[in-house]
Amino acid sequence: MIDVSGQVLDANRAAHDLLDLRPGQPLPHLNDPVWALENERGERLPVDQYPAMIALRSGRPVRQVILARTSRDGQRRWFSINATPLEDRSGVVASFSDVSESFTLRQQLTAQAFQDDLTGLGNRRAFQRAAQEQRGPGAAALLIDVDHFKAVNDTHGHHVGDELLREIAARLRREVPTGALLARLGGDEFGVAHPDLSADDACALAGRIVQAVAHPVVLGGVRAEVSASVGVACAAHLRGADLHRAADLAMYGVKRAGRSGWQLFDPDVHLP
Repeated sequence: MIDVSGQVLDANRAAHDLLDLRPGQPLPHLNDPVWALENERGERLPVDQYPAMIALRSGRPVRQVILARTSRDGQRRWFSINATPLEDRSGVVASFSDVSESFTLRQQLTAQAFQDDLTGLGNRRAFQRAAQEQRGPGAAALLIDVDHFKAVNDTHGHHVGDELLREIAARLRREVPTGALLARLGGDEFGVAHPDLSADDACALAGRIVQAVAHPVVLGGVRAEVSASVGVACAAHLRGADLHRAADLAMYGVKRAGRSGWQLFDPDVHLP
């Protein structure tokens, strides 16, 4: 039970146990840092966005809001929270259940749905989602095709090909800046999506990727040499084209020019 000021008036034994409230101590006000509720993105909520306060302001019940709280021992728990205002608007009754196990399982299943099994990177679905969400003026995308990979795969077998893809993924991880999504789109194609990367920085990244992939790889006594064709697209230079499509067109421009290099999408050059 919580009053209109946000003061917790009463809590049953289960609430004391789940919320790590100390018996015999005054119940904390919702402003107390002991609550520190967080949303699914890990962002700390302001007190006026707590379900109890929303229910008090609106006079309507709030149902099944999933929020996290870290207890005194450092354990993070997820709760499904309901808040129902009293008829006279003098307070609110909050109820909740611990859904940590099911929430963690859901997060794991979601991660698997957007993860490439071979490399541990994001997959095509993750890349397409990022490219759709990143529509700001600074958004950038790079598509990377590994040249001559099929020859290595056909000559030395799929096990060598798989190890080569894992090594390339590791090299790309070292080059890609913080905030970017790195994904394997399938086969020997990779992608990078970044919400705010200038054309100069995107082109510099493409150059580093070309150099990193070009270094020979020795896998179980097999020496493999491949290269990378990289297409770069920046939102500021699209002139109405789709970011993913623009990077793809620029990449094929590299292929036509002889492979092993990068190009920045230019509508006058790459659009058919």
